[in-house]
Amino acid sequence: MEITCYKVYSSCVIATQSDPSHSRGNGNPLFYINVADIPVIQSEDVYVACTTERIFATKTGLFDACIDGNQIRLCGGDVEKQIRCTSADCIRYKTWENERQNLALAAIGDINLSQDKLLMRNFRRMNDKILGKLRDCEDADIASKELQELGLDGKSDFLFVGELIDVYGYNVDLIDEGLGGCCSTIMQ
Repeated sequence: MEITCYKVYSSCVIATQSDPSHSRGNGNPLFYINVADIPVIQSEDVYVACTTERIFATKTGLFDACIDGNQIRLCGGDVEKQIRCTSADCIRYKTWENERQNLALAAIGDINLSQDKLLMRNFRRMNDKILGKLRDCEDADIASKELQELGLDGKSDFLFVGELIDVYGYNVDLIDEGLGGCCSTIMQ
């Protein structure tokens, strides 16, 4: 259970960013839950948890993704489209892996702690950059070309950024300039 709870913590770390006005988007680590916690998680907008109770896998209204061993069960809207690995994801991973290897060469002491801090800093920096752009574009448009400048895939990450706009309540229009298509699309 300890390893699984650490995965809950790590998932929440991925969602962190430094702007306190965006606390809603930070993952809420509930760690271990059971059926008695259903009323609590029904009231949560965002949470990450683990359980040993298989009944949760049948409660599809309680989660977007349920991971059971190597099986991932997705529920809700465009979740499956949003978790696909894009070329921009591969570039970000390679950059992080290079930073991690450089840290490993220079590290003295607890290498795992240093890697955790590096991972947290990397995700926080990326989240701050994306959310900062959304904040700066309040009452304006963001084009898919600008998503590429943020290190995102202008086409594949379009739905992901649209979800961020909804979650954080930004008044931003996301405009797909037809990257790989023929027509423009506006998502409000």
